[in-house]
Amino acid sequence: MQIISYTHMNKSNTQKTGKSGYEIRWEVLNKALEMADGRYHFSQEALRYEAEKTNKGALPIAPDNRVEEAMQIAEKLYKFVESK
Repeated sequence: MQIISYTHMNKSNTQKTGKSGYEIRWEVLNKALEMADGRYHFSQEALRYEAEKTNKGALPIAPDNRVEEAMQIAEKLYKFVESK
């Protein structure tokens, strides 16, 4: 049987680094943008699928309101982060 022991630990693994409000807001905004982008692409794929299923020639384009949606999502996420 082999016993492994550690005589020291890396401080970065044991201590949390504090982030500034700017960094937190930036991360929240990026996550919100990813979510809005994902929703847009999902909507676009659903429209494409429906167009193929019904054999319609023209492919409709989903309305692109990703910026507004991302801002709404970011506000909700930031309120949640702020309250914890």
